[in-house]
Amino acid sequence: MKRLTFIIVCIFLLVIINLCLAQSQKGMKRPQNQPDMPDIVYRKGWALIIGIDKYPNLPQYQLNWSVADAEAFANLLSSKFGFEKDNITILKNEQATKANIMEKLNSYADTKLVSHEDCVLFYFSGHGQTVSLPRGSGEMGFIIPYDAKISDLSDEPNLAEYRQYCIDMNELNNAAKTIPAKHIIFIVDSCYSGLVLNSTRGFFNTNIPRYLSRVASAETQQMITAGGKGELSEERPDLGHGVFTYKLLKGLDEDLADTNDDGIITGTELSTYLMSAVQEMTDGKQNPRYGRANEGEFLFIPQKPVVNTGKLVIQVYPSDAVVTVKPLESKESSFNALASEIEVPIGTYSLTAEKDGYETLSKDQVKVTKATPTQVNLILKQKPPPMATIDGQYLTQDTQIFVNGSRITLPYKTAPGTYSIRLERSGYNPIEMNANLTTNQLFSPKPEWVSIPKPPDTGILQMQVNPMDARVSVASLENSMSYDLTSNEIELPPGRYVATAKRDTYNSEVKDFKITANQRTFLTFTLKSKQPVNALATLKSDGLPIGSRVFVDGSLVTLPNILAPGPHSIRFERDGFMPYEKKEVFNAGQELNVVPLWNPLRIQQGISQFVAFSASMIVPGLGQHLQGHKMRGIVYEGLVLGSGLFALIADSRHHSTLDDYTTVRSELENKANIQMRVTPEIKALFQKQDDAYNKAKSAKNLAIVSQVMFFTAWGFNAFDAGFLIKPVQNNSGLAMDIQPISDGAIFIVKASF
Repeated sequence: MKRLTFIIVCIFLLVIINLCLAQSQKGMKRPQNQPDMPDIVYRKGWALIIGIDKYPNLPQYQLNWSVADAEAFANLLSSKFGFEKDNITILKNEQATKANIMEKLNSYADTKLVSHEDCVLFYFSGHGQTVSLPRGSGEMGFIIPYDAKISDLSDEPNLAEYRQYCIDMNELNNAAKTIPAKHIIFIVDSCYSGLVLNSTRGFFNTNIPRYLSRVASAETQQMITAGGKGELSEERPDLGHGVFTYKLLKGLDEDLADTNDDGIITGTELSTYLMSAVQEMTDGKQNPRYGRANEGEFLFIPQKPVVNTGKLVIQVYPSDAVVTVKPLESKESSFNALASEIEVPIGTYSLTAEKDGYETLSKDQVKVTKATPTQVNLILKQKPPPMATIDGQYLTQDTQIFVNGSRITLPYKTAPGTYSIRLERSGYNPIEMNANLTTNQLFSPKPEWVSIPKPPDTGILQMQVNPMDARVSVASLENSMSYDLTSNEIELPPGRYVATAKRDTYNSEVKDFKITANQRTFLTFTLKSKQPVNALATLKSDGLPIGSRVFVDGSLVTLPNILAPGPHSIRFERDGFMPYEKKEVFNAGQELNVVPLWNPLRIQQGISQFVAFSASMIVPGLGQHLQGHKMRGIVYEGLVLGSGLFALIADSRHHSTLDDYTTVRSELENKANIQMRVTPEIKALFQKQDDAYNKAKSAKNLAIVSQVMFFTAWGFNAFDAGFLIKPVQNNSGLAMDIQPISDGAIFIVKASF
């Protein structure tokens, strides 16, 4: 019985010892290539991650990617650097109040929670602001929580408001002093100056013996911010992050910040990488800042996860084809394999088989599990024999290409040999050539085009006349040209014409028509045989003015006109006068003389309100001129021109004063970075900066006022032309009328300025 009790006690002690050993091995371990460092660098890592997109009191200053920045950074800490998810606190938008942020940060002061062998990381992505301290005693940087009652970031900051509603750097520093962890780092993706730690550039010499072991044991507090005062923390939709956090993630995830390739990224290495990468990506518009206290370094140490593996059986034909295996669910690099059975981490892969002379074959979404081997068969097809290629790098898009009489599209692949090639292009003579194409040759025709002379623009008149021996003559209505037709087709310049068909014992027929360039116009004449004279009536009009037109039953006729007895509709037209219409009943043998009564057309004066308004919107004063108010138009021309010159001068002065302010501010920043304390020279530069700022602000206000005056003068000029004045009768700048004619209408415009 005693022996059994002894055995049970021994087993219990062994279990306790193993549990203690297992507990002692928890934490963030050193890399295998750093034997001088402690096996466990950090007992635990704690992270407070804050991302604020939406500010209820700053509706005009909403952000887009701060929450995405925070979530991505938290995932990276847990997946790569060994931060347990239970030890990562994420505060997003309405969760990120001032009270919640400070409560969580102060909770790390609890020694029952956080020990000296831990590390604490504070990350903030949101708005920040720099506020000048009174009596020239420097500046103070603030991070702005979700519930801050700040109405406008562009206004001159009120120190009292920011201290009441925001979190200043001193508060973060004081909270950090109460945290027992040996390594603390603040990473802030918002721009301001006023770091509470000594500014440091670059990193310390890493060549001293046991450097990493030394900085791992020594205490430190470090801070990295996205930029300085007046620098916007840039967001980029194409990145899905702010530029600073995008480079932060790249530097840590892809080990770009590990400048000495020792497997560990120190806070100093990270800051050096960010300063260079962010400056380069923003063209120097954003310059991260770095501060450090004490000799230690915050260490980002990748923790190798436990990998479960499965078997992947690859069968490929030909057997010597090379297979590239690419993981799809991890960022592990691709690797090459031959036909074999290999062991890989479980997950999804893409396999690509390649061999010279064969077509490449890929298979995606190949899943490898731990339970059973995954078999993949890749059978490659042999490539077709080598071909020659004809491309069109020297041809225009409208070029058509024919090979051996058949039209092709480019690029065109064909077997080697001799081919007849013809190139065609609208407006140019075709080009023919013979080409002897060899294996794998790339043939690029480079023609020298010769343009085809452009024929004069004409139209074609085609006529059908019955009887066929009738004579047809064509006269232009726009000039004195006339033509006698000897065939049923004739080429004519574009314009309006009158065609007359005549034959003895037949009534003549007249038709007017229009010729359009590059088009065909058809006319048909069917002449009617004349009846005996004593059976017909005659229409005439003595003293008819030249240019008058006479229509009988809708057809244009010449006087005197012989027509059949019976009712007929007669219409007289003359440019500038109202048409005269009359219906008459003609008797056999009657000769009727009709004298029309001509009533002049009335010219409508002026233009519409909309036309006048539109004219003055385009050219100031034009609408007034067209309405007959010339002096009024001249006044508006001078007013808009004068206000425009004033706006240009004011805008130029604004840019000049803004350049002066930028120059003084740059000089002040350079002096401050060098001297690191307030000197009489620095104070003088502060005063000079304030003076330059006031001048730039006054110039900006003047530029805004001048632009408002300019656009107001322009707009009121258009409103006046369209709605406040009316045309001056008999003296307006523009008069319009429309007069009907037999085949359309004449649009008459009279203008005076």
